[in-house]
Amino acid sequence: MKVHQTVNSETIREVRNQYYREYRARNKEKIREINHRYWERRAERAKEGAQDATSRKDQRRCTISAYTSCMSNYGTESIFFEGWV
Repeated sequence: MKVHQTVNSETIREVRNQYYREYRARNKEKIREINHRYWERRAERAKEGAQDATSRKDQRRCTISAYTSCMSNYGTESIFFEGWV
């Protein structure tokens, strides 16, 4: 019969952190490249996000202009009024 010793989470964390410190010390260039690629992707996503925000504004403008043109064509008592609100 095996007896399992329990290891607390603090010890596990310390061992894991020590391993990663040693790994990073042995592979400095590799870590540098990984970080560089990560930040390039983040910058690209931020740029795309800014463009998406602009396109969402344009879509809202189109919706508002469609609403106002609809109201001007049919009047405020139109059945379309409730669907736009």
